[in-house]
Amino acid sequence: MRNTLVCSLLAGVALAIALPAQAATFDQVNNGGLTNKIKAFSDATHPSTGIDVYGRTESGGHYVKFTGNTVLNITDGSGFAQISDYNTNDNIGWNSLTIAFDSYAYGFTGLEFSIQFHGKGSLELEAFFLDGSPSKTFSYSPINGNTGFLLEAEENEVFSKVVLKSGDNPFFQFKQAEIGIAAAPPPAVPEPTTWAMMIGGLGLAGAALRRRKTQVQFA
Repeated sequence: MRNTLVCSLLAGVALAIALPAQAATFDQVNNGGLTNKIKAFSDATHPSTGIDVYGRTESGGHYVKFTGNTVLNITDGSGFAQISDYNTNDNIGWNSLTIAFDSYAYGFTGLEFSIQFHGKGSLELEAFFLDGSPSKTFSYSPINGNTGFLLEAEENEVFSKVVLKSGDNPFFQFKQAEIGIAAAPPPAVPEPTTWAMMIGGLGLAGAALRRRKTQVQFA
């Protein structure tokens, strides 16, 4: 019993250090203010058709990887990357899209895009963070026609990837994407109150272990 309490206490201290609250926002917008366009890109190692397709940022030339649940095609439309289902007759609805930099050295602080469904749709967006904090999920419905959105991090937040899912009809197009780039942050330094909790927890754990009685069993 005492071991269980000690383990629970240590787990609570670890969570207090590693899991800060996240305050990212997700809103419908027409022009969110991001200016770094993502343009379609392809070469021998970055195909324009496949489960994975690629774009490249206009500023910095960073590769952005788009992963679908079905074969996708990426082209440039109106100066932005435009992604669509490569084969709409394969009976596999395009209902998932993961967006991330093709390098673990970078994350992003904002993502602006437009999305369109086959008919009326509902959108779920799950944002993941570079520091390993719990992901944050947003939902929006109904969506009629081409609709713009902005995902924005708060101070000291950096996204590692975003997963879009359709709740009703499949996606038709993802386009007009712009992104805010951030280098991977250094490991977070615990605040003084967190250090106090950790030291206190370790002290209690040590005291509990010292009080344990040695049990001797005889055959």
